[in-house]
Amino acid sequence: MAPPLNFKTEKMQLQLTNYEQAKSLKEAGFDVPCTSFFMVVGGVADEGTGGELVQWNRHDNTYSRPTIAHAIMWLREVKGVHTEVKLTHKGNYIARVVNISDNSSVVSSVIPTYFGAERLVLTKSLETLKTGV
Repeated sequence: MAPPLNFKTEKMQLQLTNYEQAKSLKEAGFDVPCTSFFMVVGGVADEGTGGELVQWNRHDNTYSRPTIAHAIMWLREVKGVHTEVKLTHKGNYIARVVNISDNSSVVSSVIPTYFGAERLVLTKSLETLKTGV
């Protein structure tokens, strides 16, 4: 059985992309308006929230910061990158990036939390896009 969620720390927080993921999404062509962003000033990435939906990736030195779930959905719908996160009988989660042509796993890992598995499939999906594997 899966361990119970800590609703105060896991479920209620928006699971936003980190800076490296936001940067990779911009490089991949992510163009969906978001309220959160990273702005690089003097080589340092600061996070911010605009309050309004803005396409932050249009600007130099800013990176749109979607939720992880939104980024995964964009990768699936726009780039054709499919992922899977499923619960195992031992209470862990399998995180997979799937090659849709033959249903093989490009990446497959066992992770203890759902949100950790989602974060991993996003990172690995973006790496797959870059390398073309």
